Amino acid sequence: MLGTFGEITALLPRGETLLALTATPQDVGLDLNSLAQVFAQEGHTAQPDTLLLGHQPQARVTDSPVNFNAVAWQTVPFAHPDSPALLVLTRLLRSEYLLGEIREKGGAYGAGASLDSRAGVFTLSSYRDPQLGRTFEVFAGIPEFLASGKLKANHLTEAILGSSKTLDPLTSPDTVGRMRFFGDHAGFSTEVKEDYLARLLTVTLEDVNRVAGAYLTPDKAAYATVTGKARPGRRLRLGGQGDLSLETAVGTTSWPPPFASLAA
Repeated sequence: MLGTFGEITALLPRGETLLALTATPQDVGLDLNSLAQVFAQEGHTAQPDTLLLGHQPQARVTDSPVNFNAVAWQTVPFAHPDSPALLVLTRLLRSEYLLGEIREKGGAYGAGASLDSRAGVFTLSSYRDPQLGRTFEVFAGIPEFLASGKLKANHLTEAILGSSKTLDPLTSPDTVGRMRFFGDHAGFSTEVKEDYLARLLTVTLEDVNRVAGAYLTPDKAAYATVTGKARPGRRLRLGGQGDLSLETAVGTTSWPPPFASLAA
């Protein structure tokens, strides 16, 4: 086996090396020439090619009888005062809204809300979902749900407790050590996390409503779906903007704006 790995290792440098780096827009101007030198072939230095992803909805079709839907927003990073309220909002939406609407009523295998608190990315998603348009309508109904008054103090308490577990998970000592090492080097020290937890414990329902209204807006959202092959003639109904064929939308910048519903 070691001999086989040795042969594979010897063959690897003979092929063309392609390196992909994913970075934030603030980092695209970094000089990557020193890194490219590492992957230079026969004295020829690779030239980095910067590509910024367009901000438009994306659709992909595959051989699947169900859909995988998502919408995401760029919000605020860990140190921002609004981050704890956004984290609590994910818990509230998941347990009190999305599971009931998308899983129990819509028939999806699952649905959720999450926050990458370090990057500040807030995400709603469904998986193995028989619905397409209806799910995005549920996502769009969040403001109405939050304004309905269905969320009570006990829901908030449960969401805060659940959120606090993500900050201090029950892990083995070696995992704690690794997390501490990488966290300290990334600026997420114990002191920073303790401050975050203190702010988390003071989140109110008013805070939750405020951050939802401030950050989860349609104009700032990024939409994506992976769906099954559309039957001939299936179209997305866009209300006043007319209908659009899903087949012609795949892989183009003209995929429908948010919360479109499927026509019969």
